[in-house]
This record gives sequence, C-alpha cells and structure tokens, in this order.
Amino acid sequence: MPEQPRVFVSSTISDFKDLRLALKYWLEEAGFQVFLSECNDFPVDPASSTFQNCLEVLKSCHYVVLLVGYHKGSYYDESKRVSVTRAEYRKAYELVKVGKLKLVSCVRWEVQEDLSSGNSLRFQDLSFTQEFLAEIKRDEEIREGAKGGGPFPKGNWVFRFRDFRELMQALSSSLRVGSRLRRKAIEANLAWELRLNLRALLRKTSEGVLIPSPHRYGELQQQLSLRADQLMKSVKISRKQSGRLAFLAVDLASFDPQRIAMSGLNEAINSGEFLGYDPTVDEFTVGPTQASLLDLRTEISELKNSYSTAEVRRITVDVLEHLRASASAIAVKQVCILFDLANSIHNVRMRTASIAAYLAGERSEPGVEGLAPPTPFADEVGALQAERPTDEEIHSWLQHLSG
Repeated sequence: MPEQPRVFVSSTISDFKDLRLALKYWLEEAGFQVFLSECNDFPVDPASSTFQNCLEVLKSCHYVVLLVGYHKGSYYDESKRVSVTRAEYRKAYELVKVGKLKLVSCVRWEVQEDLSSGNSLRFQDLSFTQEFLAEIKRDEEIREGAKGGGPFPKGNWVFRFRDFRELMQALSSSLRVGSRLRRKAIEANLAWELRLNLRALLRKTSEGVLIPSPHRYGELQQQLSLRADQLMKSVKISRKQSGRLAFLAVDLASFDPQRIAMSGLNEAINSGEFLGYDPTVDEFTVGPTQASLLDLRTEISELKNSYSTAEVRRITVDVLEHLRASASAIAVKQVCILFDLANSIHNVRMRTASIAAYLAGERSEPGVEGLAPPTPFADEVGALQAERPTDEEIHSWLQHLSG
C-alpha cells in the first residue's frame, strides 16, 4: 500500500481529551495514520522512557498538530519551565527548520481572548501559556526580521478555533484532508467495473474452468519467431500450427472490445485518491497504484482504437480462407495483426486481474507479471525497450531544456 501521511498530536490531555480522540477518528477516516500517546496503538519501546517514546514517534511523522489550551500539563524540566508539550513542540520546530516536518499550531479561541484580557481564572499558569504562545508565534524573531536582523521564522502560524468544526477547517487546508467515503465509493465502483470487464475477457469451459478469451497463443508466437524484415513475405507453418492459427482467428473475430467499460477507471484516475505520497518532498506522486491504473487505461484505449470489429473480421476471414487453401505457409503481415491484437487483449486482461486482486486485498500492490511484448516481432523487443527513455533520462532532458 502507498505510505500514509503520519500525524502526531501534541497537547495536554486534560484540555483536549475528547477532542483528541475525535481528531484521531476523523483523520484516520481521511487516510492518515494518527498517533495519540493515550491510545493502545501508540508505538512503545519498553526499553525507553515515556517521553523518549513520544519524541521517537514524533520524529517519524510528517505532521505535528499542536493544540494549546489552559493547562501546561506535566513538566519535562521544571527548573527551566519546560512542559512535556513544550518539549515536543521544540523538537517539532527543530525538524520544521530543516524541512523534515510540517507543524500546525492551534489555540482555543477563548484561551487567546483570556490571555489578551489577562483573565487568569481558568489558567493553570497564565504566564507559562503566554510565554509558550509567544515562542510558538516566534514574536521575537518576527520583530528582528522586520528590522532586517534576520530571516522571518517558519511554521509560526497559529490557528484559532472555537469548536471541532473550526479545527477541522484549519486542518483540512493544512493537511489537505479529503473524504474517505469518496475513496470507498470509487474503489467499489472500480472493483465492480473490473469484474464486469473480466467477464468479457474470460470464458468458462464445460468443466467450469475459466480460461482467457481470446487466448494469447504466446507459445505459437514464440515458435514462429516472426521478424520485421519478413513483413512482406510468408512464413512456413505446420498443420498443427495452422489449426491453432485458425482457432486464434475465430477467437478474435468473436471478441468485442467495446464491451470493456472505462467509466469507473477514469473516475479512479481523475479523483487523485490512488496517488502515492512521498514524504521527502511532501507531495502526492504517481506511485504503483496510480501507474497501474494509467497503464490499464492506455492499454484499453489503444485496443479500442486499433480494434475495428469489421476490419478484424475481414482479416480473420482472409486468414481462414488462406489456411483452407494452404496449410504450409501464411503471410507474415496477417499473422502479425492477429498476434498484435491477441497480445493487447492479453495485457488488458492481466492488468485488469492484477488491479482487481489488489482491490480485493489479495495483493499489497497491483503489480503485474507475464505481460505480452509490445510487438509481435521477437527480434524487435530488445530494440524497442532500448529506444524508450527512462524516467531519469527524461528528467535530465527536461532540465537541459529549462537550463
């Protein structure tokens, strides 16, 4: 599965106990992995201290959500007036400065109002919270930056919220939270469409065994070992090979690529729900899942565009008539067309099955093996692969253009 963005929630539990759990549920439904120190799924190393465990988990995350309330919580270093939450913030800010983490700081609206008015009734320690918020906002660094005495600080924006709804709004923009329900609906639609397509790509024998329809006839393709320089010539075939070619022609003539649906596939690709996540650049990328969906769409589109039912039937009739007249040779061009179509259908079937298995939880990634070559000419496979530039070569070429 693609890596999930990881979120560490830092706050005093006494101020935000219920809100923390609600936040965990909401973010996990949106596809994040959320760490709360009071929950049983919090990673714990028995050989480390409680606070060290928290810091190790924090360092492994991509985001830290800091919530500031009325209480300072337990001290990490009482002599220096550093609470556990404040120590977590400082570790997070160190990582922010080197680009290894993003920090989202939030303070209750009434806390900020009471601080501004000096109302200390609800604070565990008013001066502590004032100092802490000033540190989070980097007030001194902002003043120095305004005077030209240094750069302006990073990660010092503080959201104010009155309720959970406003907190969700703040985090939705900062963490780019989407809808988990939408993902589930897209997966269900795609899985249904893939199974529907497999009905068109498979057939059942009298014994109830599912077999490819039409078959790729890869073994026959290897036996004939067609070459590009023979395109206008004929190739010798045995009686057995002649019979197999006839079966392939009949198979292809009865296949209709228009029965292969693509609406669910297009929705899945365009939704962005299957993009991967690269924590090194904090960007969503075309990972294995999205790449598999794109490859399948390309294969289906090319098959639909190249597979004219009327044209294929005309070619298959020509092949069948030729085989009846002579079982010893056949035009290479005709055989290539049959093999090329059979290979395309085979690849669509294999990619479809791979993604369907992934959605059913039978594979960790929708990788696919056993694809047919992109050409019916055995001597051209290596040359075609060598001519296709790699991602690194394309990246280098684009850099050269922009340079």
